[in-house]
Amino acid sequence: MKSGLSMVLMLVLLLSMTSCKTTVNGCTDSSAINYNSKATQDDGSCQYGGQLIFWTNAPIGYAPGNADSVFINGTYVGSITNAYATAPACYSGGCYTYNGGAASYTWKNKYYQNFTLHTTTGTAAILANSCTPVKVY
Repeated sequence: MKSGLSMVLMLVLLLSMTSCKTTVNGCTDSSAINYNSKATQDDGSCQYGGQLIFWTNAPIGYAPGNADSVFINGTYVGSITNAYATAPACYSGGCYTYNGGAASYTWKNKYYQNFTLHTTTGTAAILANSCTPVKVY
């Protein structure tokens, strides 16, 4: 009886000393915008971002310091201060580069021409791991 009880106690002791491995589901790809460093099993939830670069080939304003104002989904996000003859690369100076998740966005650009405020609008889609140029006018 004593040896049976001793065996059961030893088994309980061994089991209590053994660590239980838990599985944490999540995105295990470190290049994804929702990477989870604690995830031990990829669950297919990884999301990838990209960029929109807002630019124009028209002169910017009529005085030093003038800029076009860029809005995404109704929120001011930045400005365009230079004009380019062709679409520039992402993060080019004088353009505004917006980083976001792969989705469709509504944009608005406000600028002055002949002392009159003008607005252009549109939609643009961010594709995963890409940079999409958006000519505002």
